[in-house]
Amino acid sequence: MMEFLFLDYLLSKQGILKIAQLVILLVAFACVRSTWYNSFYAYGFYEGVTLGYSVTIVLYLFLTVFGLQKRASFVNWLIAEFVLDTLGFIFISTGSIIAALKSFEVPVLVAASVRASSQ
Repeated sequence: MMEFLFLDYLLSKQGILKIAQLVILLVAFACVRSTWYNSFYAYGFYEGVTLGYSVTIVLYLFLTVFGLQKRASFVNWLIAEFVLDTLGFIFISTGSIIAALKSFEVPVLVAASVRASSQ
């Protein structure tokens, strides 16, 4: 019988780290989005980066759970995950620096930006 869902990745160390990244990014997005000091344009880049990277992680987890890694063997999925993490690190670090510079008086925003960049 062919298996439809491959939950082995979610139970592995890499899967748990991906889920932890997703949770941390969503918490950082919620901290920045729900603050009283949030102007529409000041933290737009940070919100876009955290939400975009979250969507990318969800898409990667979705493809992994539904077994695309086993069906599409022509893609090196270790390199794809490395590129995803590297680009995410660059964008989140840039967004965190920008958010930290713009939020020098709001401690919740500084904490959210520092926490997201340390993942």
